[in-house]
Amino acid sequence: MVREREFVKDVNIQLIKQGIAAVPESFEDKGNDVVYAIIDGPVNVELDIPFFSKVTLQKCGKTISSYGYDVKLMHIPESAAYLAIVAQKEAVKAAKKKAEKSVGKNGIDKNTARKRASTRQDDSAATAV
Repeated sequence: MVREREFVKDVNIQLIKQGIAAVPESFEDKGNDVVYAIIDGPVNVELDIPFFSKVTLQKCGKTISSYGYDVKLMHIPESAAYLAIVAQKEAVKAAKKKAEKSVGKNGIDKNTARKRASTRQDDSAATAV
């Protein structure tokens, strides 16, 4: 609205016709901040966002600054409870992946299949004698 004064005037004409209070034509941006608050990692780890996100954030910050606002960045650490849940999910996923690797094509655990094959060989050797 700072840069679109004619638009504000047109909006005010329509608002007044409808009996609604007009929007102030002059806007004071002093004392107002735009804060980008990003949730990322635990308390003791510095904020880390991907490179192109940083580039985009910087561009947006410059645009907002051109309107007269102060732009600030805030790191909101993830809670310990949330990080514990994430770690638990990753452990379960890793265990499932490990279990899938140990199962052969026929759905039998590879160790069980080896034992059965060994037992068959022993039985064959005993009957051949």
